[in-house]
Amino acid sequence: MGRDADLKVSGATAAFTVGPDPVYLSAAEFPDLTAAPAPAVPADPIDAEDFTAAERVVIQPVFDAETSKDSQLYGYGLDSTATTTVTAEVYNFNDTDVSAEVAATAQGGWQVAGAAQQVTIPAGGKTDVPFEITAGNDLQQTIADLTIEASVDGKTSSPAVAELRPRASSLALEHAIDGADDVVKAEYTNTTDAAQHISEASWTFGEDTETLEVDLDVAPGATVSLLSGPAPAGVGEVTYTAALTIDGAAADVSASGTLSALPWLDVPRVPKRTIEIDGVRDDLDALPSTTLRAPGVRDASLTAKTWFTWDDDNLYLTAEVADDIHIQPFTGNATWQADGLQFAVAPNWPGESDLRPEIQERIEFGFALTPEGPQLYRYASGSVAGHLTSADVAAVRDATTKTTVYEAAVPWSLLEPIGMTPASAASLSIVANDTDGDGTRGWVQWGGGITTAKDSELFEPVIFAADANNAVASSANVRAQCWGDGPALATHAWNDSATPVDVRFSTSLGDHVVHDLAAKKGGYHAFRPDGASVPAWESLTVVAGDAGTRAFANNGKKVTCE
Repeated sequence: MGRDADLKVSGATAAFTVGPDPVYLSAAEFPDLTAAPAPAVPADPIDAEDFTAAERVVIQPVFDAETSKDSQLYGYGLDSTATTTVTAEVYNFNDTDVSAEVAATAQGGWQVAGAAQQVTIPAGGKTDVPFEITAGNDLQQTIADLTIEASVDGKTSSPAVAELRPRASSLALEHAIDGADDVVKAEYTNTTDAAQHISEASWTFGEDTETLEVDLDVAPGATVSLLSGPAPAGVGEVTYTAALTIDGAAADVSASGTLSALPWLDVPRVPKRTIEIDGVRDDLDALPSTTLRAPGVRDASLTAKTWFTWDDDNLYLTAEVADDIHIQPFTGNATWQADGLQFAVAPNWPGESDLRPEIQERIEFGFALTPEGPQLYRYASGSVAGHLTSADVAAVRDATTKTTVYEAAVPWSLLEPIGMTPASAASLSIVANDTDGDGTRGWVQWGGGITTAKDSELFEPVIFAADANNAVASSANVRAQCWGDGPALATHAWNDSATPVDVRFSTSLGDHVVHDLAAKKGGYHAFRPDGASVPAWESLTVVAGDAGTRAFANNGKKVTCE
């Protein structure tokens, strides 16, 4: 396993570089092994005399038991219809009494009463300072910070920061794909005991706000979904806010987030294709695939090629793994320790989650050919329970070619706890684990966030796309040219279908969507670079209304306009 390399030895010293992937050393013997010197000079010790009086004051916020439930994972859950008291326990580690001004501020639309209080804290003792928190009219249905600080003699103590959230969150937001557009899906849950009526929805992307009339009745405990209009195409990260007007409510229900409006040219598309689960790879050569990689891994030891596809019932995984030695003695949730696969899915694209990794919405699976046959195990993460699934899976090892074919049909219902659907802007990651039975273990991967860290921000963004080819197919081109007062990348696509479609042009210079391009008509757009020229070999991806890629063209000409 891995790629063999001889270390460069100078005298009695051998040097090599390590990273997040495992590195194994072997030699006939290691005589007189000496530990390497420390890589950094230790920091100077801190002298207690250097602390100010304020720095010797420590604050601990304390909430009631119901508010504190699961607070280490999800933050403190406040009742947005009532007043919550938080007690700031202010400890004085000075040798003398100190006078301090204790102040509390909150974000996310929470209001703090008694925001600044003057107190005296006895030497070596503590003083309790109460604050009352209520929900303001601009309350956000997301996690926000409460910060408490003490000022002593003009100096400020270290802040105590607690995460606050509505105990019964009524609005959840998700990046979704609607045809050729990035949109935000808002799911509103009526957490009251009475029916609610939504009369208006507003969506703000950056500085632009669109307000739409809505007519939705929501029964107690029911959930409804609304889609925003198109988000700005291909502009990168953009902040957004969704606000719903509930008739009779004192304020709008709102939440904010970040949308990674990536150029679709850079986002892999997962095609719609049903797979027969029998351990024999379907003919997938015409579909996009991914080769798993890692530094230093020899192809003769381990190679892995994977395909993700989907249909209305399942997310499919096909993997072809060539491994010179196949070892898998484990079952259930332990198969990650030997040969097999781990793959994970998450809603939204990297850059869009503000949650800590341990509470991110993601689901990870372990898939292996075990002594008990092929098994697909869903690992526990966040609020998702772990269990051995009954999903349709197959894994067949060919001892002659030393190749194992893995096939899995993961029902969308297994992904329901994180709200994943084919309309989601999703993220994926996959790892092929390898051990040769000699105590070493390695892997190849696509994406990250599985092996060295559990973090969906390291996954790869994907779009679940249709596999049809009946629109915007016969003509698409891109041409660099001087246009008006400067250079431009001129793009064109033709709608071959019998009905209007939305068409998205995606290039390295940006994205643009033409909505309702008429049947048998052409759509055009000119992208303007920042400088005086358009680089050579610019590419164009044309995407029609169902998010299927329709054409790809390029032009090797570079144009500079004086």
